Amino acid sequence: MRLLRPQPLLVISPGLYVPDPPHRYRLTPGYHGTITNRTEFRHPVAINQAGLRGPAHSAAGPSGRRVLAIGDSFTFGMGVWDEETFIARLPDELRSLGLEAEGLNGGLPGTGIPDVVGWFERHGVTLEPDLVVVAAFLGNDLADAALDREELVLDEGRHSHLFLLAKNVLSRPGTLPLRRRLGLPDPWLLRNLSSEFAIYARTPSATLERAAEASERAFERLRQLGRARSGWPRCSSRARYRWTR
Repeated sequence: MRLLRPQPLLVISPGLYVPDPPHRYRLTPGYHGTITNRTEFRHPVAINQAGLRGPAHSAAGPSGRRVLAIGDSFTFGMGVWDEETFIARLPDELRSLGLEAEGLNGGLPGTGIPDVVGWFERHGVTLEPDLVVVAAFLGNDLADAALDREELVLDEGRHSHLFLLAKNVLSRPGTLPLRRRLGLPDPWLLRNLSSEFAIYARTPSATLERAAEASERAFERLRQLGRARSGWPRCSSRARYRWTR
């Protein structure tokens, strides 16, 4: 089964996350481990002492310029190596335009905009970035911003490919009547997809309305932080959550 029909499973070396009250968690400073889904990618991950993915940043960025990216797993770069994330590649792109800057990766998988702005307020401001890029992924950022979202439990077990195949078969939509007769809940994958696809509804649920409001407040808080810093004379938001028919 491992050779002929391998089953995906996200496996992370223990210790990547550490609690970060009052928000959910942050990346553990000084962590070194491995992330794999057992079928497509396997790569090492290094978290520096500032809690950022990648090597230690300089005391002062080149020419004093520093760009900090905050967001979820897309910013973190789930599935790619440290040097392949978009923020790690940014300095070379800017250098080709005659600009010098240092890119800092503040991505935090599984979070929404309120979480990453909260992280920035507690840990990112001291990095003194010249530019903050908020990477919002509409596919699940609103669902992840919901205060009553379903909490995830990290399972550090190493399940066999045969076990996962059986589990995946029982998670298919056609098995729902059988699961319900057996008193089993709907599979997590389907519950998660239902939560994410709810953003496309013509009328948003109360949960997504609250999540959108929380995200807007977080954006406004980030703008306030920018205005309060003498080095950030201009602040703008290029995206807003809008419900359209």
